[in-house]
Amino acid sequence: MTRKLIAVCVVVLIIFTTGSALAKMSDQGMRGDAEKGTNPKGTMSGVDITGHLVHMVHLLDLTDEQKKAIETIHFAHRKNVVRKTADIDITEIELQEILANEPIKIEAAEKKIRAQASLGADLEILRLKTNEAIKATLTHEQLKNLKDQMLVKKKNIAKKMSGKMAAKMKKKGMGKSDESNDNEENVDGDNSEEDNTSQTDPKEEASHH
Repeated sequence: MTRKLIAVCVVVLIIFTTGSALAKMSDQGMRGDAEKGTNPKGTMSGVDITGHLVHMVHLLDLTDEQKKAIETIHFAHRKNVVRKTADIDITEIELQEILANEPIKIEAAEKKIRAQASLGADLEILRLKTNEAIKATLTHEQLKNLKDQMLVKKKNIAKKMSGKMAAKMKKKGMGKSDESNDNEENVDGDNSEEDNTSQTDPKEEASHH
């Protein structure tokens, strides 16, 4: 019974973290859209990865009909994300309620955990479907330009990340170098003191003779 309880708690922690991350990411996107108002860029950006795709699509030479279609798809996506994240939040609260009572009802907890996992999967599937629906509104040439833009963006991100890593490694290397220099200076100082003490004053040596 104790092992089962520990296993359930571990799974709960993983699902809770994943669900919270998805909810926060989507919620931040919604807030961003609300703050930007109803200008074209504001209505077509900000919801998780789909928001980034919509923003990049908006940079293409779209027709008014395409803009309207993409905007409609994106609004529907945003509403669905809000519903799903609300369901995740409610399921989390219900799971916490089950875990707060002793003895814990394993079957009830398992049901809620599986429900959370299912809702998280629904969010991912929703994102994929929305992305494909947006791409379907583009011409072959626009889709090619979009892929080129995304490739450039990935390269820029990779370059930025490698630059940060290089700077971090360089900083660590400089720290070690300074430390080794300090150690060398200390050793040299100790050796010079030993050399000074080992040298005998000629006058003292003559007096001994």
